[in-house]
Amino acid sequence: MNSNTKTARTSLFARRVLPVLGIVTLTVALGACQTPPQGAEAAQKQVAQEAQTAADLQLRSYLLVQQSIRDARAKTAQTAADLQLRSYVLVQQSIEDALQKAHADAVAKRPSGPVGYGHQVE
Repeated sequence: MNSNTKTARTSLFARRVLPVLGIVTLTVALGACQTPPQGAEAAQKQVAQEAQTAADLQLRSYLLVQQSIRDARAKTAQTAADLQLRSYVLVQQSIEDALQKAHADAVAKRPSGPVGYGHQVE
C-alpha cells in the first residue's frame, strides 16, 4: 500500500520538475550556440588586427615626425630670413644716424657769420 503513494509522489515530482529542467537546459544550450567562436580563427583575426593597428600607428608617427622636421626647417629658414632683414634694417639705420650726426657736427663747427668779412675760420 505504501508503494502506491510513493509512486504518486515521484510521478508528481517528475511531471513538474522535469519539464522545467528541460526548458532550462534548452535555454542554456541555445544561448551557448549564440556566442561567437573563441577558437584559433578569432585569435588569428585579433593578432592580424593588432598588427595592422601597430603598423598604422607606426606610419602615423613617422608622418608626424617628418611633418615636424619640415615645420622646423621652414621656421628656421623664416627666422633666418627675419634676422637677415632685421640686421639689414639696423645697419641702414646706423648709417643714417652716423650721417645725421656727421652733418650735425659739421653744422655746429661752421662759423656763424660770413667768411672773409673779418671773421676767422677755425
